[in-house]
Amino acid sequence: MNNSGKITVFLCLIISSMLLVSFTVNKIITSLSVKEKAVICAKSAISDIKAEYNTYIFEHYHILLFDKSCGGNGEAYLEEKLHNKMCEKMGEKAVVEQTAVTAFRYIYEEDCKPFKEQISDYLKYAAIENGVDKIVDETKGVDGTLSEDITDNIKTQGQMEKSAEENQIKDEGQSQNESKIGSGMEAEENPQGDKKEEDPRTYTANVGLVGIVNIIKPQDMEISGAYIDTSECFSKRQGGADSFVYKVNTRFNNCDDMLEDIKKHESWAGKLTSSGIGAVYAVNVFNCAVDTSVNETSVLKYELEYLACGKKSDAENLESTVDRIVLIRFPINYSYLIGDTVKMARVKQIATALSIATMIPEPAIETLITGCWSYVEAMADARVLLQGKKLPFTKSKESWITDIDKLGESVCEGKGSDSGMSYQDYLMILLSMNMDKTYYRMLDLMNINAQSVDCDFDIANGAVALTAEFIISYDGRKYYIKESGGY
Repeated sequence: MNNSGKITVFLCLIISSMLLVSFTVNKIITSLSVKEKAVICAKSAISDIKAEYNTYIFEHYHILLFDKSCGGNGEAYLEEKLHNKMCEKMGEKAVVEQTAVTAFRYIYEEDCKPFKEQISDYLKYAAIENGVDKIVDETKGVDGTLSEDITDNIKTQGQMEKSAEENQIKDEGQSQNESKIGSGMEAEENPQGDKKEEDPRTYTANVGLVGIVNIIKPQDMEISGAYIDTSECFSKRQGGADSFVYKVNTRFNNCDDMLEDIKKHESWAGKLTSSGIGAVYAVNVFNCAVDTSVNETSVLKYELEYLACGKKSDAENLESTVDRIVLIRFPINYSYLIGDTVKMARVKQIATALSIATMIPEPAIETLITGCWSYVEAMADARVLLQGKKLPFTKSKESWITDIDKLGESVCEGKGSDSGMSYQDYLMILLSMNMDKTYYRMLDLMNINAQSVDCDFDIANGAVALTAEFIISYDGRKYYIKESGGY
């Protein structure tokens, strides 16, 4: 009997312990279940916010971002939306006491790192051809800059020019400006009684006055009149992405100036290779002067030109872009021309006549006339590109366009070909030269175009991720949840 009582007590203790353990385990399981559910609900609520991405930007640029201000309503409005979504998902038994968005990750953070990541993902997903490889193949990995020998020769002619100028001032008592080599004067008849030679630099001097685009644009090309207020652009708010003027001394009256102009775009091959992803992306999603059909709703029609030059109007961006393409072609043409004995023989004839008239050493004038002709050839190249045709990167006897004896007529004679480099290829080169500015200017265009359908949108509020914290009460217990989510 005593043993039976002891067994009963022992069994009661065992059962009580099991019930206590069971109750504790149940509490723990319930607690874990609530927390697990809260985590799942938090992730889902954040996903709902992400689902409200800007549809215009995604459809046109394949970039995901959401507006943290919810159309200008402010972050508090987004926080309230997130809170309501969390309450709905947790159900009536749980109380979401507090919701706080503690951090955002913006599309432009860390020098546009999130933007670059999405661009890279898109190019892989869309399987877009890497146009940079095509350019590298065409250029053989070089950028057409002058060799050291050519550069040294131009410097030498510049020194000869200065010496002759100093002698003229000393001997004739003339001012330095009056004795400038490129006064544009025509040569008098030479001692053999030949006719006067016209100075080809007179033509390029006039080009500088009227602008290249006005001379070379195709007849059927109507220049866009669109413009934007660049002072309000996002790139300016992020520290400024000012444009730069790439003008050339088109009088070709000074060897030092010519050398400085001809070297303005040197050494771009390495930049093109390292910045290729961004440039390829831009060419695929933005308009340009030879193709305005990429985005028919865009505010600016020459968008790639804006990315390259950053000016307020399509007309200004086109003019600056053409100037820069001419600067790319300038040294390439010069390098070829000095090796063409037939063409250089004609240059020498003109230089000889002008030297007699100006008392300036013939080699210096020959160098400047060569530069002048190379520049006009580059204008002809740009005209072909604006027609949507292609050009070989390096020149040959067959691909040379202009005639020095009729520059004004021959500049419009180029026909181009179906192979070589296109206008967009040259724009990719220009973009790669300063890709940091290009990324911010891409955001400018996205912002301006998205605002055309949603005036309250501002890319400065464009977020790609958020972090939120929640405090939830359930059955007398409180739970703290912190979750992040992004694209």
